[in-house]
Amino acid sequence: MFNSNAFAQIPFSLRVKKTVARIMPILEKEFRNKKLKFGADVFVRILKEEYILEVWVNDGRQYSLLKEYPVLFGRTWYEN
Repeated sequence: MFNSNAFAQIPFSLRVKKTVARIMPILEKEFRNKKLKFGADVFVRILKEEYILEVWVNDGRQYSLLKEYPVLFGRTWYEN
């Protein structure tokens, strides 16, 4: 599990602990596949008109796109 001081201070419910245990290996694999350091600085950008949320990770020199997520607007998914 990722152990930063800020992350470790967040109180967790059993539900959150189960979710973290399920999602953490997936995130770590995505970082490895993109050759990015898990735990590096992250920048989140939301593109309102395109209905996209982007997650960028600092690779030490610049920010690299990790993943894009479609954004739910109202009750409809908008995907490109």
